[in-house]
Amino acid sequence: KLWYQHVLPSLKSELQSPEVLAIALRPVLYIINESTLDEYQNLILPMFRSVFSMPKSVQATVTLLENLDVIMRKTPKGDSKADVLQMMYNAFDSSTPQIQCAALHAVVEVADHLDEAAVRKIILPKTKQAFEHNSGVK
Repeated sequence: KLWYQHVLPSLKSELQSPEVLAIALRPVLYIINESTLDEYQNLILPMFRSVFSMPKSVQATVTLLENLDVIMRKTPKGDSKADVLQMMYNAFDSSTPQIQCAALHAVVEVADHLDEAAVRKIILPKTKQAFEHNSGVK
């Protein structure tokens, strides 16, 4: 109750600011992990949804991708395809190797949530492209 009445409202304004988003994500992700499906879908997801499409720092993007499995476990299937997975797909197009690496890690963590068509038409071509553009990066 304390999380939803005091902590989350305080963090909500921080989630709207790209400058402090990376710092605010850790406690929000902890609350998401500890919340029930109902609490997440009714109280957290409505305020958290905008984070997926907003501009983010490298660290905020990496943090989200590293915790994508937690988010995917709680997000309804329709919302996950529109918001969460789209963010992961877009991460492959980033010019930052850290984000591309985090996206590759995220694919492994959320593989159970991906349908075969998405893997064949989106993930594999984007993964191949990321490897080709970063062949010298370890």
